[in-house]
Amino acid sequence: MGLFSALTASVAGLTSQGEAISVISDNLSNSNTIGYKANRTLFSQLVTTSGAGGTTFNAGGVASNIQRSQNTQGSLISSSNVTDLALSGNGFFAVADSQEITTDTGVFYTRAGAFTEDRDGFLATPAGQFLQGFRTDSSGEIINAQAPESIELQSVGVAAAATTEVNVGANLTSTQGTNSAYDTTTTLAAALDIVTANPGGQADFLTEIRLFDAQGSARDVTVAFTKRSANFWDFSVITDGVNVEGGTSEVNTRIADGTLRFDTDGNLKFSEGTSFNVQWAGGVEEATVNLDLGEYRGGNVVSTTTGLDFTDNVLDVSIEDNTFGIGTFDVVFTGAGAVELQQGGVTIETATVPTTSTQREIVFATSGVRLTVSPQFDAAPGGFPNTIGSFTVVDEPPLLGGGGTDGVVQFAAAFNTGFVRQDGFGSGTLSSIQVDEEGLISGTFTNGQTQALWRISIGIFQNPAGLESVSNNLLRPTDASGQVLLRQAG
Repeated sequence: MGLFSALTASVAGLTSQGEAISVISDNLSNSNTIGYKANRTLFSQLVTTSGAGGTTFNAGGVASNIQRSQNTQGSLISSSNVTDLALSGNGFFAVADSQEITTDTGVFYTRAGAFTEDRDGFLATPAGQFLQGFRTDSSGEIINAQAPESIELQSVGVAAAATTEVNVGANLTSTQGTNSAYDTTTTLAAALDIVTANPGGQADFLTEIRLFDAQGSARDVTVAFTKRSANFWDFSVITDGVNVEGGTSEVNTRIADGTLRFDTDGNLKFSEGTSFNVQWAGGVEEATVNLDLGEYRGGNVVSTTTGLDFTDNVLDVSIEDNTFGIGTFDVVFTGAGAVELQQGGVTIETATVPTTSTQREIVFATSGVRLTVSPQFDAAPGGFPNTIGSFTVVDEPPLLGGGGTDGVVQFAAAFNTGFVRQDGFGSGTLSSIQVDEEGLISGTFTNGQTQALWRISIGIFQNPAGLESVSNNLLRPTDASGQVLLRQAG
């Protein structure tokens, strides 16, 4: 048996060494193959039963075993192709041999991340296998972690969204004089109509905003600011009549108006009329828009007036001291140019009516009450004593944080619009994608929007070395590798 075992051992040696040379050749030939993991040959001694002991030695030979380093981390190289991907750490890209995943679909795994978009919009390997991932909502949350799909980008789009929220930050110059449109011989609405007809020539300051309707059409509007009295402004939201139902092209339409009140430091104290509805033209649904001009501070504010309205030649009644108190107060003319501030018949403070025939102010300095009146104001049309009118003061709570400086403010600096942000947009198609380090695929669309689309699925195996190699840099699960666990990267 000695000669036979010698021949057999020699053949085993040649076979093992030939296999080792084959491994070396395979490693060399794939030195530039993306995702290829070098194998190595390990030799082990073979011992026959008769050669294990006794006086006769029989050669057993040698056996070779191939050690596959399927999960070894390779070096990362840069690429100009956004869909050239690489894994850092454990795991494999999952790829399928068909676009639709069924029970007959072959699913393979690879570390080679050279993917491109095919003619149907699927991310695929050079050999045509389709990269698998989880569909997400716009915020990046996986919709169904149990149902990976072939990642497809061609049909992705962004539907139009109507503008519902607009944030404006601006400074209204505090030294601006009161606007000439306020003629109390007419009405406040008529004064605002003058501004609406010619905002460029009549308004004190303008801010341009682009809104979107529910079908994605752009609707350009102008916010016109006009100063009615010290620390008190009107704003009007104006658009071309072609934009609204029943409007006339090239004739401005006022779709909303409101007021802004500032404290003596120029911070926003209170605002009204900032939420409005508008029926855009063209058969789209009515829009509700919140014009956020800032989180006002709140405090003592006049809520209602009687006999002290615009048609009574009073432009404004303001409370500049938040400690003034709440309740209903009377303004009584007592003669000789004297006006009393009363509550329940008790005099709180006396002020003087200026004798000039221009717009003027009646100021109760201690109480912080200011009446701005027009040239037509008459304190005693029927003699005196005369109760000119009354007003009610309420304590308005702050809006949210109530800082008063995050939106529109009133300082001595020149007018400027610091920012305009709105949440609407037209429809858009995909123009580019980005892939982050956690495998989140986000799309940038032609309308400027960016949103999450997919999360790439990663396959994890208990024994990656047990995976079976097949052509095209692919690996197939075996009993030795164990079942795959699909998860997201990160």
